[in-house]
Amino acid sequence: MLETENPLTDRFALPANLPIPQDDGEADHLTGQSLPDIVLKSTQFPFEQKLSSLPERTIMFTYPKTGRTDCNVADGWDNIPGARGCTPQTEGFANLAKQFSGLGYSVFGLSTQSFEYQSEAATRLSLPFALLSDADLVLTQALKLPTFEFEDSHHGPMLRECPTLIKRMAWVVHRGGIVKVFYPVFPSNENANTVLQWLKRHHDRSQADGAVYRVCEEREKYLLSNDKSLLQHNRVHTFLKNSHWAATRPIDQINKSILYSECYGIYATEQSNLQVAFARIVTDHATFAYLCDVYVDEAFRGKGLSKWMMEAIMANPSVKNYRRFVLATRDAHTLYEKFGFEVLNEAEQKRFMEILR
Repeated sequence: MLETENPLTDRFALPANLPIPQDDGEADHLTGQSLPDIVLKSTQFPFEQKLSSLPERTIMFTYPKTGRTDCNVADGWDNIPGARGCTPQTEGFANLAKQFSGLGYSVFGLSTQSFEYQSEAATRLSLPFALLSDADLVLTQALKLPTFEFEDSHHGPMLRECPTLIKRMAWVVHRGGIVKVFYPVFPSNENANTVLQWLKRHHDRSQADGAVYRVCEEREKYLLSNDKSLLQHNRVHTFLKNSHWAATRPIDQINKSILYSECYGIYATEQSNLQVAFARIVTDHATFAYLCDVYVDEAFRGKGLSKWMMEAIMANPSVKNYRRFVLATRDAHTLYEKFGFEVLNEAEQKRFMEILR
């Protein structure tokens, strides 16, 4: 309906000069979310899928609308950032399905198209995984997914469906919780490989075997890692000396806190890997975690580094198991609220006690 397929051309090919979608922040809240107990129609037997019963490790990719061979591209479709490219995205995941499976991940596609529409696409493309239909917008509304409206009046009524379309994304789901969100996605035909390479960098075998969750991501001129051997202790000491909560903390105490904590750092690759951000988590890796000492060098603020670091922290599969994940902040509530943290209500405040030195 929206993407014409020509058997004589590469179905992965995308038109030149497509508008590039920008990160509007509409998916920030999804990291750390649990999938609701919702049942969606599925293109594979038994033709329905309970989201809370997805395989323990799942890749879910979302897309607006796949095309049909009997219809031209709808007027105005290519002008919408991130709209064009659903078939290339879907086939990308199909072509790499065995590699995802080799890492222990099952793949699902999700859109607001009807079951009938999705079934035609799944059969025509010989997909090795199921497409899930949220035509009634139950999941879309429950998770407040980023969407856009597109009324395709150019085609006949049989092809007109829900005008509310999910923006293109991909999620890594562990044990029913979203631990990583890829958004925005562009170009769509590279989405599957981007997710696969991320999984290979973060692959932790089974979590149950005690494997350490490793993070090593590059973005533009920066490197993010939880490898403590990269930490520049003097830089961390300088960060905390300029903070309002640890200005008098001696470096030997900082070194000891790093030794017994899970730590994240961001490094400026074009400045000899100068450390420019830091975060520390005190945790038993099972039920409880305390996020603290989050700091970004003043000269590097306003570049989205704190958000990037929080995304990496929330992507750790262990986070899903923490019964309580806490932090204290004086002025960064907006950042942490995007990742599911909430201010304690009066009743909860009365439950907590502390010795503060």
